[in-house]
Amino acid sequence: GSRAGLVQVFSGELDPFRIRPVLERLSAALPRFSIIGTSTAGEIAGAGILDRSVLLSFLVPSSPETETQTFFFPHADRAAGRMAGEDLARSGTKFVIAFGNALNESPEGFISGIAEGAPEIIVSGGVAGDNVLFRGTFVIHGTDILRHGLVLAAFRGESLRVHVESLFNWTPVGRPMKITRGRGNTVYELDGQPPLEIYRHYLGEDVLRNIPESMIGFPLVARQQGVDIARVPVALTGDGGL
Repeated sequence: GSRAGLVQVFSGELDPFRIRPVLERLSAALPRFSIIGTSTAGEIAGAGILDRSVLLSFLVPSSPETETQTFFFPHADRAAGRMAGEDLARSGTKFVIAFGNALNESPEGFISGIAEGAPEIIVSGGVAGDNVLFRGTFVIHGTDILRHGLVLAAFRGESLRVHVESLFNWTPVGRPMKITRGRGNTVYELDGQPPLEIYRHYLGEDVLRNIPESMIGFPLVARQQGVDIARVPVALTGDGGL
């Protein structure tokens, strides 16, 4: 059902046994609020960055007719995203916040599917982190802690106005290259060379010593339809893909 507001839980605490009581208390104390959340690698509070904390963000629409509804998608692929987008558009949704797991799956197809099914809906959110351990992430839906899939909060209302801003704080280095071999969200060759060779060439041997932690400050920047998009490597495949 629809709720009057949303609580977002950003958790640098990765132990489910310590987070679940927080979720249960929130749910009991705020029955008219939906809850979604994500594990993190640093929690942003105003102008400060916290570490290994549990940060709660309360979103209360100024108009009582603005409604919030949350969903969990266990199989967050392109087809599911397209169906979700069509359903959300029919319900009058204007804006969604989505959090997905990204170590063993890629939420990008689902987001592309939403764009196909509902090109007018504004999408924000991100992928779950785990304090840069690269072992396991989770998303939160209500009192459930989920290590796969994607959670989504949808907003609708006649008076709801959505304004988009983004900040791209990366500076590209090196020459522009083309992905000459890739599959899904894995890159195998840039200008015919393995991606690790490119990293070694520009950043030296040290960047290869502790993959993927050593690469978190050096995302690949892809230019798509005139927009720069940064993608941080999260794993090295057995056959040299990033």
